[in-house]
Amino acid sequence: MVRWNEPGFRAILPDAVDGLNSVVGKSPEQMQAVFEGNAKQREAVMSVFNLFEDIGLAVRTGYADSGSLCQYFSEPASRYFSKTKPWLEYYRQQTGRHGAYEQYEWLCQKWDKGCPVGSLQK
Repeated sequence: MVRWNEPGFRAILPDAVDGLNSVVGKSPEQMQAVFEGNAKQREAVMSVFNLFEDIGLAVRTGYADSGSLCQYFSEPASRYFSKTKPWLEYYRQQTGRHGAYEQYEWLCQKWDKGCPVGSLQK
């Protein structure tokens, strides 16, 4: 949560949202072309992906409380992932990084079933 609320990270979110909005409805190849054509948006989207990858890893290993984080992050995590899932699969194939953002994907699948009760909610 700290990283999400840092001024520097908050400053990139408009670029990430613009990046997402610019790829909606496009094929994975077209999405790739959009990201290649706008480094600022690509870096912003990837920064958000990296954050959710870290959260996914922390939740999966028990380092972080899934229920509490889910209440705060499930909507943006799902929104970013659902809009870019076709591109992510394309990215994995093209780069050979087949495990890229697998913790993020796992997290979205977990949270799409609903938020568990967190320790802060008890």
